[in-house]
Amino acid sequence: MSDTLEPKDYEVIHVLLIEPTGEEDQFSLGDLLNRFPGEQLQVDRVDTVDGGLEKLKAGLPDVILVDLDTLDGRVEETIGRLVSASPTAPTIALVELSGENQGVEAVKYGAFDYLVKEQVTGPLVSHSVRHIVRCKRLLNEYDNHRAHMQAVMEAHTNALKRANLRLQQEIEERKLAEESEHRQRLLSESLRDITSCLLSSTDLKDIYRRILAGLKSVFPHDAANIMLVDADEVHVVGCLGYDQVGSSDEQMLKISYDLSALTGLLKMAGEGTPQIFNDVREDPDWLEDPKSSWIRSYAGAPIRVGDEVIGFLNLDSVRPDTFTLEHGLLLQTFADQAAIAIRNARLYQELEHYSIALQQAVDEATREAWEARDRIEVVFNSVGEGLVVLDLNKLIQRVNPALEALTGYPAADVVGLAYRLLLPKTELVEKQLSQVSEKIGSQGTWSGEFPFRRKNGTVFDAAVTVNPLKGPAGQPLGYVVSLRDISGYKELQHMKDTFLSTAAHELRTPLTAVQGFSEILLTRQLTEERKTVYLKMINEQAVRVSKIIDDLLDVSRLESGQGMTINAETFDLCRMIREAVHPFIETSKIHEYRFEFPTDPLMVCGDPFRLGQVINNLVSNATKYSPDGGQITIEAAPVDDHVEVAVQDEGFGISPIEQQHIFEKFYRADAAESTAGGTGLGLTIARLIVEMHEGKIWVDSREGQGSRFIFTVPQAES
Repeated sequence: MSDTLEPKDYEVIHVLLIEPTGEEDQFSLGDLLNRFPGEQLQVDRVDTVDGGLEKLKAGLPDVILVDLDTLDGRVEETIGRLVSASPTAPTIALVELSGENQGVEAVKYGAFDYLVKEQVTGPLVSHSVRHIVRCKRLLNEYDNHRAHMQAVMEAHTNALKRANLRLQQEIEERKLAEESEHRQRLLSESLRDITSCLLSSTDLKDIYRRILAGLKSVFPHDAANIMLVDADEVHVVGCLGYDQVGSSDEQMLKISYDLSALTGLLKMAGEGTPQIFNDVREDPDWLEDPKSSWIRSYAGAPIRVGDEVIGFLNLDSVRPDTFTLEHGLLLQTFADQAAIAIRNARLYQELEHYSIALQQAVDEATREAWEARDRIEVVFNSVGEGLVVLDLNKLIQRVNPALEALTGYPAADVVGLAYRLLLPKTELVEKQLSQVSEKIGSQGTWSGEFPFRRKNGTVFDAAVTVNPLKGPAGQPLGYVVSLRDISGYKELQHMKDTFLSTAAHELRTPLTAVQGFSEILLTRQLTEERKTVYLKMINEQAVRVSKIIDDLLDVSRLESGQGMTINAETFDLCRMIREAVHPFIETSKIHEYRFEFPTDPLMVCGDPFRLGQVINNLVSNATKYSPDGGQITIEAAPVDDHVEVAVQDEGFGISPIEQQHIFEKFYRADAAESTAGGTGLGLTIARLIVEMHEGKIWVDSREGQGSRFIFTVPQAES
């Protein structure tokens, strides 16, 4: 602490004492202080406040002691005047013990402290005065120091304010520079994104979306749209932000305008430059529309492809004065890039549409070609005749399923091999091949019969046609060979020839007899007895002819299922068999007919007339094929739910090969051809009748040991 602030014991303290002059017995601080001169207090005493104020004008004391009795109750006013006149010297109020509240009031109005007169002594006063002076000096010094510090702080504050102002200016300048750099970067990124559209996207909707997204990051606006020109109208093809301003992106995409009604767009289209509307409500060129009443400012730029304006890039804002000329120039840059992207996408779409149309045409032609190929393939695979495709080297290229079935060769086994694989290896075949090759060479085609060999080694006759296979320009590619198995046909022809020969022979014999006997009756004189004999013979031969004709008709009806019905009834099969066999017993004297039947009647369900035919045919065959006589046994017995009937003889017997064909029409065993007559239809008729009764018929025979024919018919329900 400074020495000037701390009063020394030897220092004289100048005291201004204001107290009234009183009676002799009244307390006087002046008298008290004068009694202690050693306290180094220099007291300058006055009895009024005004007198004290005059003293203060001459010089400031170190301390002011004022007796409140001199104030006449005007504490606030008097204390205020003294403090104002001597702001550096502390003012101490002197109060009676009974008036201590006045001391508190004096301190309230500016007094530094107060002393109770009844409690003070000389040393206490000196000490208090020195302490108060010290405190006051400290306070004064503090006030001076604080004032100095305030001045310093104000100076520093002003300097800081100036520095802060400069810093704010620099920050603002830096911020503007950064914002400008940021805008330039966003512009560069957006333009790069649009350029990327040129390389990566051909979808117009995607291009519109990316352009609008780029605008959002660069320009201050609330909504944006892209309009394209179509004849005399403009249509919104892309938009962004209208959902947030009380409108609708979806509704915007449905909007179209007459271009002639939009002065601003017409001006852009004519001049090819951007347009700015700072406040659309004050611009006469703005088209008022309730749907866009929220718009206050607008910026637009034409989308140009060469000299043609194909559309407009539009920015809308809810605030006036949003856009500047710089915004318009930047927006034009966006519009120019957008024009390139839109043009390329349109060109790509046109190319894609052309490509699609071309692809559709190719697909249609390919489909038709495949359909034609499929039709040919279906015909090739479904035709009943065998087909073989040969190349010019006469190697097999393809065969159809019919040929596989005819020869037994799968296609995989013959494709790529020579066609001679399918032919038998004989000198006759080689000679025929030579003749066929000559005719194909001279005539280009050949038809005829030719033998073919199956995979199992068997040979069959085929009707063959060979035609050349030619390309679109008529160039020879190979041959197509069609073949049809005619083995069955030739066998049928053989059977027909055999039948005609047999039928002619069978009919000629009775007809010759009829002709001869009738001629005798017509040309000779005969007795009545002889006439009767001849007429009986004629009748027998007529019956024989009728039997032959009936057999032919029965086979035809049974095979076709027309004109032949089964009149089913329940009857005793054993009785019917006995009746059917009885004529043979009467006419054949060299055969013994034996029946093996159960004792009880054997009831069956069927047509007794037709089943009688079966018995008749079987017994007739048994009789004819055992010309030396012998025993013929007819058996009948129930087996499960049907009846099994057997006719057994002791004749020639039938070979295993002949047994495979014995029930075919016109077929006759070798032994029968030389010893027995007939048309060869009896067993065929028997088979067909049994099958119509849902039964079965078969033969069990050995050559030289006779034959056993068995058939089944259903039992009658009990």
